[in-house]
Amino acid sequence: MEVLDASRRMVSVLIERPAAFTSIGFALTAAVGSISLTALLIKVATVKGWVVLPSQNRWNKRTVAQFGGGPVLLIFWLTAMMSPAGRQYWILLLLTLALALLGFIDDLKGFGPKPKLLVEVLVAACTVSSGIISPISSNFAVNCVLTVLWIVIISNAFNIIDNMDGLAGGVAIIGLAGIVTLSGPNSPIGMLSILLMASVGGFFLFNFNPAKIFMGDLGSLPIGFFLASASVVSAGNVRIPRAGLVIPCLIMFVPVFDALLVSLSRRIKGRAISEGGRDHSSHRLVFSGLTERRAAGLLHAMAACAIVLAVIWARMDSKWANVVLALSLIGIFHFWWYLARVKLPDSWFSKAVVSPVPEFLRLRGARAAKMTRDFALIVLGIYVIALLFPQKFELLSVPRLWAAGVAAALLQLGSFCLGGMYRAQSVRSSTRELFDVLKGMAVAALFVFSCCYIAGFSVAWILTLVAANTLVTTAMLLSSRLLNVGLGRISAQLPLRKLPDGFLPQTMARVSAANSADGAYSYSSVSQELADEVKVS
Repeated sequence: MEVLDASRRMVSVLIERPAAFTSIGFALTAAVGSISLTALLIKVATVKGWVVLPSQNRWNKRTVAQFGGGPVLLIFWLTAMMSPAGRQYWILLLLTLALALLGFIDDLKGFGPKPKLLVEVLVAACTVSSGIISPISSNFAVNCVLTVLWIVIISNAFNIIDNMDGLAGGVAIIGLAGIVTLSGPNSPIGMLSILLMASVGGFFLFNFNPAKIFMGDLGSLPIGFFLASASVVSAGNVRIPRAGLVIPCLIMFVPVFDALLVSLSRRIKGRAISEGGRDHSSHRLVFSGLTERRAAGLLHAMAACAIVLAVIWARMDSKWANVVLALSLIGIFHFWWYLARVKLPDSWFSKAVVSPVPEFLRLRGARAAKMTRDFALIVLGIYVIALLFPQKFELLSVPRLWAAGVAAALLQLGSFCLGGMYRAQSVRSSTRELFDVLKGMAVAALFVFSCCYIAGFSVAWILTLVAANTLVTTAMLLSSRLLNVGLGRISAQLPLRKLPDGFLPQTMARVSAANSADGAYSYSSVSQELADEVKVS
C-alpha cells in the first residue's frame, strides 16, 4: 500500500512539473516582452511627441514618455490568452481590455467623470455576472452590489495612486504577489497574476524614480480593475469568516488607505473629491521630509506588510491572528491620522471648492475618532483576557461574552470622559495625556469591579480578571499615545527637502534658496510666521 501511495505521488509530481515549467515559460516571455516593448516605446514616444509635459497640476516636472501601460497590457493579454488560465477567465481578460481602451481615450482626450463612472459600473456588473462575487454576507444580491462597488472604487483608487515615480507599479507587483500566495501559483487566477506581475515588473524597471515613462490611465485603470477582481477571487479561496471583507482590503491596502485619506481630508477642507490634487499620501510624506524614493518605498513596505498580515491571518486560523490584525490596523490608524493632519499649502489642493465641514463638526469628529480608537483598544484588551483565561469564561456563551465585554468597555470609556481625557483643548502635553490614561484606567477598574461584585461574581474571579485587563488595556492605551507622540517628534527631525519648482509657497521658497548650499532646510530654519505652513499639528 505504501508503494502504491509513493507511486501516486511521483506521478502527480511528474504531471504538475510540466505545468510549472509552462507557467515559468509564460512568465519569462511576459517579462522579456514587456521590457523590450517598453524600451521601444520610450524611443518612439520621444520622436513622436507622446510625452507628458510639465504643468502646474502635475507632480513631475520633467518631460516623460507616456502610454507605458500599453506594452504591459498587450504582453499580458497575449500571454494570458495562450495560457490555460486565460480560457477560464476570458471574460475577465476582455473586460480588462475594455478598461484599457477607456483609459487610453481618457489619456488622449479626457473623459468626463460621469461617463467614465458609467462605463466602469457596466464593466463591474459584467464581471459580477461572470461569477466573480465577494462572499461578504449571506445575501446574494447584497454581495453582488458590494462587489460592483468594490471593483469600481478600487479601480479608481489604484488609478489615483499613480502620482509618483514607481509607486503604482510597485503596489501592483506586491498585490499580485499576495494574490499568487493566497490562491496558489497553479490556480488559474494565480497564473494570470504571475503573468501580469511579470509584465508590470518589466515596465517597473523604467518607471522607478527617476521615471523614463509613465503608466497613464491606459495602464493604471485596467490593472486596478484586475487587482480588484482577482482579490475577490483569492478571498473566495480562504475558508474563514469575514475573509471576503478582510483579504481584499489587505491585498489592496495602499489604494484603500490613500482613498480614505484623500476623500475625508478633501471633504473636510472643502475641496471636491473628484478633482485631482497634490494631497495624496505620497505627497504628504514628501512634504514631511522624505525623498520621493523613500516615500514610495515606505508605501511599498506598507503594502508588503499588509500582504504578510493577510497570509498570516488566512493561514493561522487562530483567534490570536485576530489580535495581530486588530493591533496592526490600530497602528495604521495612527499613521493615517498623522498624515491627515499634515498641513499642506493651499496650492497643493484641487481648485474646485465645495462647502467645507463646519468647524464644530470637525472638532467633534476628531474627538469621536479618538474615542472610537480607545473603545477598540479596550474591547481588544478584554478579548485578549478572554484568550488568556478561557477557563474563567467557559460558563458564558459567545453572545453573552461579547455583551459583557462591550458593557465593560463602555464603562471604561465613560470613566475616561469623566476624567476629561477628551476635552477640546488646543494644547495637551503628552505627559498630561498619559496621566489621564492612568487615572481613567484606575477609575474604570473600580467601576468594573463594583458592577461585577453586584452581579454576584466571586471576589477572586473579579480581582484576577480586572487586574489582568487593567494591565493589558493600560499598556495598549499608553503605547497608542506614545506612538502618536513619536510620529510627531520623528517628523520634526526630518529635513524639509527641496521640492519640485513651483510647489513651495513663495515664502518657503525664499528660505530654501537661502539654504540651497545643502539643498535642504529644517523646521528650525523657518521663521515663526511660516509655522502654520510647515507645522504638523
